[in-house]
Amino acid sequence: MNLHRDRSAGEAPSISTQTTGTTTVGIVAKDGVVLASERRVTAGSMIANKTFSKVFKIDPNIGMTVAGSVGDAQAVVR
Repeated sequence: MNLHRDRSAGEAPSISTQTTGTTTVGIVAKDGVVLASERRVTAGSMIANKTFSKVFKIDPNIGMTVAGSVGDAQAVVR
């Protein structure tokens, strides 16, 4: 959600939603965690790949999800 304010006009802020971006979720449970993400990769408004995994296992106790700069995240995983 973005909050915009035109300070020169002295108007109250307006709220608009952002329709792009990656959804990743982490849920903590009593016996572990669940990491999930959508699989779609976009390049601007074009879908570049529909099957890319954005959830990575770093080691048996560390996991990671990716949103944003995938190249940087892949370097961390390696």
